[in-house]
Amino acid sequence: PLDAIVSLFSFANSKTHDRSISPDTWKKFPQVWRGFVQQEIQIWAEFHDFWLKAAEDGVPVHIVRYEDTLLGTPARAKTLHDLMKFVLS
Repeated sequence: PLDAIVSLFSFANSKTHDRSISPDTWKKFPQVWRGFVQQEIQIWAEFHDFWLKAAEDGVPVHIVRYEDTLLGTPARAKTLHDLMKFVLS
């Protein structure tokens, strides 16, 4: 989830989807970044716990790693193919 947390922090501070915050911003507010990461890690943990329990209870669940959906990654085609098979089944 690190890539997603970095992206969300950048969005929250730049208010745009197409720009990142400057390196100076990261350096000026390290405590804000640390607090943000701790909060988001907790949210991610609860999110994953919810779906892992749902899977244990018989709910169909398909896990996709964000990193495997990025352009240029060898796993991209297989990841998207497997996801579509899951959705359409």
